[in-house]
Amino acid sequence: MKLSPESRKRRWLAEQREVRKMRELVHFLLCGRTCYFCRKPLSPLADAWCAHGNSEGPQFTDEITIHHIDGNHENNAPENKALAHRACHKAHHMNERWAKKERANGSKETTDA
Repeated sequence: MKLSPESRKRRWLAEQREVRKMRELVHFLLCGRTCYFCRKPLSPLADAWCAHGNSEGPQFTDEITIHHIDGNHENNAPENKALAHRACHKAHHMNERWAKKERANGSKETTDA
């Protein structure tokens, strides 16, 4: 079924309204929450938007992800999950891998000596 231009526009506007409502909800839920690693606010604008109910939540500038504190991705207990900026989370795991590689190289050097 082909939609008329007016119907497509109404559908698009409704979808945009829904996206803004969802953004506002996420900003509200992030009020006072900080990144597990850098401790900076997950949404710098969250506090400014918490009191509003205008469905005009701004776009996010940082991506947010979930970090499994014990490193076990099978352990989905709420106390094992922490929110983090994607960049901070990625840096943490890159540093973890680098440290593991350095330890492995260090043990090889001691066995070669």
